[in-house]
Amino acid sequence: MRLGILGVSILVIVGLVFGVAVAGLPTLVTLAAIGGIVVFYLGFFHPFLILAFLLCVTPFDILWIGEGIAPLELIYGLMYVVLVVSWVVKKVLEVIFQNRTGNIFSRISLPLILFFCVTLFACVIGVSRGYRFLHWGSELNAIMYYGVCFLMLDIVRDKKRLYALFSLITASAVIGLARRMYYLAITSSTADSVTINQVLIRLRGDSVLALLMFIISVSFAVTLPAGRKKILFAALSFFFGAIQLSSFSRSVWIAAVFGLAFLFFVSLGKEKSNFLKWVLAGVLLTSLYLALALSVPTDNFLFRSASNIAERYESIFKAREEPSIVTRGSEWEAAKDKALEHPFLGNGLGAEVTYFRYDRWFTSQTWYTTRYIHNIYLFLFLNMGILGLIVFLWFCLAFLKYGLSVYRSLGSGMDKALSLGIVSGFASLMVVSLAGPFLFSPMFTMWLGFFIGALVIIDKSRNTREA
Repeated sequence: MRLGILGVSILVIVGLVFGVAVAGLPTLVTLAAIGGIVVFYLGFFHPFLILAFLLCVTPFDILWIGEGIAPLELIYGLMYVVLVVSWVVKKVLEVIFQNRTGNIFSRISLPLILFFCVTLFACVIGVSRGYRFLHWGSELNAIMYYGVCFLMLDIVRDKKRLYALFSLITASAVIGLARRMYYLAITSSTADSVTINQVLIRLRGDSVLALLMFIISVSFAVTLPAGRKKILFAALSFFFGAIQLSSFSRSVWIAAVFGLAFLFFVSLGKEKSNFLKWVLAGVLLTSLYLALALSVPTDNFLFRSASNIAERYESIFKAREEPSIVTRGSEWEAAKDKALEHPFLGNGLGAEVTYFRYDRWFTSQTWYTTRYIHNIYLFLFLNMGILGLIVFLWFCLAFLKYGLSVYRSLGSGMDKALSLGIVSGFASLMVVSLAGPFLFSPMFTMWLGFFIGALVIIDKSRNTREA
């Protein structure tokens, strides 16, 4: 097997590192150097493994748990940078030595690239205003993961690898969310109400990931013909739906209803009829659940769960009276006032707002400073101004239009189901992001970059067959 110049160079560097290690280099530094070399090697020669790792680790909720860039998040981001650098180097070498220029662009590339440019400009503004690196760096880090869609055509290449990767991230989502549910069940039986509430808050963030996978799973369940795959995705739909109910997140519930309604209205005739059958099946199962819950004593878990869900649902219509919603109004007002100070170009990445809290999370009412705005569009307006907001909305609408055109051009099968699920799932995320900047959360931007790239691969493979 011929290693080539790059392979030989890597082996030489490994030898040097081991030599320095023997000379007395600290163990941690040595391990970090060896780990970096392994990442560089995989990034250049086996980038699929790096991409799979980056996608599969996100559902386990171990990376983005602090304020700003944490050490694990920094390592994760550096691995992505290595992946991008290796991809760029190989593309340049292909142009120079092989005179080959692969087409990585699609109908959504222009708005996305323009949004990247606006993001970099907002980053420059943030730096010039003295915002902390941990703040603007974390936001830039999250947004750049959308770039996965450009890497997909070279790293994944074909649909066999695409669906292998989709299977891996689906399995990781199931394991990660099941782990969180198990922890919630254990905590609920041993901890006090404050600790349980903290776990529920974390689960509400995970439920947004479950929302995306729920819509995609429903799409497969209503699109695929009868068989084992249809049964599998029906079971996944039930699992991810249960995660959303357990989170007691009202915004996720509303977004799920919107996503299902969107899926129904944009789907074609056969999918529409199948969807109605699944809705009727859901109504039947819900009725049986409620009948069973009402037939047991009030201290039984079934009765309490049904009662809690009913109370949470009822609170949607009187939420404005709650201290947390009043606090959110105070946050939005402060963010809007600061955004209007620089309405066209924004305050830059890393901008903070200070508002008065009316809830009891800190045992008393207090002033609070944060970068986290419970509305993605207000967050964009604050950080990137009207320019950034318009460009991002252009990207969102272009993606929805592109996805629907791909879906409607396909015959039955996995491609059609995945295309419909991606578009409908993205639409539901646009709605739930009215209650938080989820479309800028690194947990979702990495996955969204993958799903955007998946749609492009499906589209280009369809064009290849037609040619």
